[in-house]
Amino acid sequence: MSMTKKQEEAIRICEERIIKPFYEFPNPTSIELKDIDVEEIETVLNMLKEKDKLINEQLKENVSLQKELNEENKRCMILANNDKFKEQIIDLMAEYIAALDIEEDICIKTGKNLNECDSMAIGECEECIKQYFERKSKE
Repeated sequence: MSMTKKQEEAIRICEERIIKPFYEFPNPTSIELKDIDVEEIETVLNMLKEKDKLINEQLKENVSLQKELNEENKRCMILANNDKFKEQIIDLMAEYIAALDIEEDICIKTGKNLNECDSMAIGECEECIKQYFERKSKE
């Protein structure tokens, strides 16, 4: 919101007739307020009131937006925690299935040849199991 000519003039008059004389050195002059000076002061004060009102409206809007952002952040954190929890469950299930000593079945289901697996090290079968179920879920 830009200032009107009247507002700019009011500021200029206040600076020249009130503020500047008050700070003159070495002897500040006494300030005599005239009707026109009082009108200018009122104009400046009204400008300040308008700006204050605008600032308060912006603050209220910012508080509202911050609340929305906090709620969205909470939802994101819940989703992220759910994804971590799901990954933990999948890892545990794959580990359990791999421990059932069904390597041949896993290789057949995943289309891998049992002889291709260099070793049946812990963790390798779990990855095959996860890959199998990922492919099945996309079908």
